[in-house]
Amino acid sequence: MDLGGETGHSSFQNSTPTREGKPAMKILAVDDDPFFLEILEAMLDTGGFNDVTSAVSAQQAAQIVSSAAQPFDCAFIDLRMPEIEGDYLCRWLRRLPEYHDASIVMLTASGKKEDVQRAFMSGASDYITKPVDATELLSRARQIALAGGGSGARSGAMADGAGAADQRAPTYFDPIQIEGVKRSVKLDALANYVAQLSRSSENKLSVVTFHMREGAELHRRCSPEAFTRVLAATARAILAHARLPHPFIAYCGSGVFLIVSDAAAISTEQRDAIETAINAELSAQALADDAGRAIDVTVMMMESHRLGGRNEQQNVTAMYRAIENAEQETLSIRLGLVSG
Repeated sequence: MDLGGETGHSSFQNSTPTREGKPAMKILAVDDDPFFLEILEAMLDTGGFNDVTSAVSAQQAAQIVSSAAQPFDCAFIDLRMPEIEGDYLCRWLRRLPEYHDASIVMLTASGKKEDVQRAFMSGASDYITKPVDATELLSRARQIALAGGGSGARSGAMADGAGAADQRAPTYFDPIQIEGVKRSVKLDALANYVAQLSRSSENKLSVVTFHMREGAELHRRCSPEAFTRVLAATARAILAHARLPHPFIAYCGSGVFLIVSDAAAISTEQRDAIETAINAELSAQALADDAGRAIDVTVMMMESHRLGGRNEQQNVTAMYRAIENAEQETLSIRLGLVSG
């Protein structure tokens, strides 16, 4: 099995969600230290999560995943392992359709920014530093369970035709995973990234939003597949011309993109130049809808803000506030209350 190649936390819950009287999640734990795996399993068991399968290497984990009758709902993976490291395993899992949306939590003794960035670039949903605190671990596990895990039994049920009612096309307001764009992540994963780096005062971050003026009209005109292609093209253009240090980008819904990067000051003149370059590239791409009609995409870049909160919750809140401000600006432009 080839594993190489590229292709806001909720509050602690007092009860564990169950599925038909059984623990709500099927969990895969991967670490090259068997003793740590025993501790991890014991911690999870105290919270009612006793359906845990352990592997001591990425290779063994790949064999377990390939032979599993049902996909795992969640995986806890050690970032640093001999031979094949955890980020490669994470990338391999993300290439499997049943693990496209699964919750993958990276575990490591390192809290260095470079390792956190490496984990999220590989497709991790979240990140926990060792030594693992039992309360934090169970809080994350319960949060994942309450959100439905991400794959597991739900994917199997949908493959059989059950649960089809839950499969709906995303609305204009929904966050969407941007496919095929390097450094793109889900919005909730981006919030986890901000939370993790905010634990050290040495990590300085900035946020900046961009919005498509025609987003609502494009969503109405295009199929979901065509709309996601437009999002991918727009995200690539934004990343190419914003040129921010160590950026991650997410589509937040309502035509709004968010970049979180290392702290960077952007002047009004620079912002205007970036915006002009993005729109010139999108115009040159000659994007089209499903009927072959030309699509005009105009991106507006909002003011950049530095995340200066005293703790992770303040910075995550500030991140979401930036998104809300961009959504309000978009709505005001659509209503004709301000000029675009």
